[in-house]
Amino acid sequence: MEGEITTNVATGMQTWRYTMDTGLIRLEPHGWTMSASGENCYHIHPDDPNSARMELQTTDTYFREGWLDVRIEAGHTLTSDEAHFIIDATIEVYENDEKVFEREWHERIVRDGV
Repeated sequence: MEGEITTNVATGMQTWRYTMDTGLIRLEPHGWTMSASGENCYHIHPDDPNSARMELQTTDTYFREGWLDVRIEAGHTLTSDEAHFIIDATIEVYENDEKVFEREWHERIVRDGV
């Protein structure tokens, strides 16, 4: 895992960004191969809690010769305003490099005093 924290000197916006990559993992004697990689970013201005923004992107793969070849790509963004938490998310699933499933979410959740 690698990460960095930066501050935009012009705007004051602070960002914590980190990436992770497991590389290819092989489980013997089963023959399973898997990997996971992604990037997470968290942004906020110290004087504005509603400027907070979380962005997550991940890709996972699962493979077993002659049986399974799957890739899952997912993304999430979480923001807020004074009245709501706002969630946008996507997922795409591929089998043998052919998209077999996808879904998007766009949700606004009342903060209810939070």
